[in-house]
Parts: sequence; C-alpha cells; structure tokens
Amino acid sequence: MSEEETVLAENQINEQSEVNVQNNESQGEEHSTIHTPPIQPPVLFTAGNVPISNALMSSLIVTVLLFALIFYMKKRISLVPGRLQLLIEGIISFFYDKLVDVYGDPKLAKRHAAIIMSFFFFIFIANQLPLLPLMHSLKWEGDIHFTRPPSSHLSFTLALAITSLFLAHFIGILHHKFGHIDKYIRITPLLKIRSLKDIPNALFEVFFGLLELVGEFAKILSLSARLFGNIFAHEIIVAVIVGISFFTQFFAPIPFYILGVFVGFVQAAVFSMLTMSYLTTQTKGH
Repeated sequence: MSEEETVLAENQINEQSEVNVQNNESQGEEHSTIHTPPIQPPVLFTAGNVPISNALMSSLIVTVLLFALIFYMKKRISLVPGRLQLLIEGIISFFYDKLVDVYGDPKLAKRHAAIIMSFFFFIFIANQLPLLPLMHSLKWEGDIHFTRPPSSHLSFTLALAITSLFLAHFIGILHHKFGHIDKYIRITPLLKIRSLKDIPNALFEVFFGLLELVGEFAKILSLSARLFGNIFAHEIIVAVIVGISFFTQFFAPIPFYILGVFVGFVQAAVFSMLTMSYLTTQTKGH
C-alpha cells in the first residue's frame, strides 16, 4: 500500500469515528430527559407588576385547600370522630398538651396552638402538593410545570421563618413590654453606670445583647434553609430518577414519593416544634 493510500484510509477512519461520536451524542440527547428543577421558579404570568411563579401559584392552591379542609372538618366534626378527625385531633392535642405543660394556662396555650397548627398544616399540605392527582401533569405554555412544592423555593421558606420569629417577638413584647427589647438592645446597663469600673461590665452586657440579636437572625436562616434544603433535594432526586429512562418514570419513583411524604411530615413537624420553642421562650423566658 502506498503512502497516499495509507493517509486516505486513516482519514476515512477518522471521519467515520467522528460520525459515530456525533451519532452517540445525538442519541444520548434524545434519550436523556433529566430536567432538574431550577432554584428560581419560572414565572407563569404577571398580575400588573407582580410576577406569578409556579411556586406562588402552588402557595395559593395550598391556601385554598387548607380553607376547604377547615370548612369540611367544621361540618363533619362529631362526638364519634372518624379517621381524619382522629388524626387531626391527635396532632392538635400533641402541640396543645405541650403548651399547657409549659404555660400552665389553657387559654394561652389554645391561642398559641392555633398559630403553631397553622404553620404545621400549611407546610405539610404544601410539601405533599405534587402527590395530588394531575398536579404534576399540569403544564403552562409547553414545558413549564404549573405547580411545584412551595417549600422548594427559598423565598417561601424565608417568609415563613420571618413570620415565625416576628410572631414570637411580637408576643414577647406584649408580655414583657420594654423588658423584651432590652434583652437585645441593652440600654439599662449603660444607665446604671456610676463609676469607671462599671463601664467594662456595661459594655459586656451591650455586646452580649448584640450577640442575642445576631442569634435571632441566624434562626431565620437556619429555619428557612432546613426546610428549603430537604424539600428541594427531594424534588431533584425524583426528577433524576424519572428522567433516567422511559422505564424509570412509573414504578421507580414510588419509594421516593413515599419517602417524600415522610420527609414532608417531619419537616412540617420540626418547623412547628421550633416555632413553639420560640413562642414559649419569648413568653416565659424572661
């Protein structure tokens, strides 16, 4: 074989290899359907200047479902409770009994239990929204999902955490007036300075008060990040399992959906327990 024929054969082999690689890549793109959800939820439409994302739409749906559950239970409540009534009463009694043990005041415990249970049921229903029939199949303008778990959006969990801490401090101010504010902005030690030797202790008190204030902001971050991280991670896992191939779309995700129900319940319970801890601390902790 001459040198020219050898070069020509090598070129043909290289061209065939490139064609095979391109075919493999195109086949891989055709078969790969893994679409992980973005951290920033897509906007469905705008109402005036307000963008309505699928996470916000899901929050509105959850609110409607929660009110529907309230009205349904109000009409169906009876002295001989059914299974759903027993379940809900058991959850409410758990938190209510904890508050009564702390406060020793059933009226105060009842008021705070209403706040805590609102958080629990709202977060739990929001976490289980993808399991409702047709919710995952609803699309908007092509490939955009109409709904997604609201807790997988960081703004949603931040709003819940800020609301939780705001209510705790608002109740603390109602119970302790200026004493609650002085816990974080400690002016009283400065007013008690009578000599130079009192200055270091007063400055230490002011510094510790600022640390308490920083700790309250840290609670917002930890409370929101914990809920967001767990729900968003579960959403990604399910998306990856579903998108591996055609055969993993149906039965393979079932164990992960069951795990998601457990995770959603646990995260709702953890958020509610921490909110209860903040409420009781600000009410009785002075």
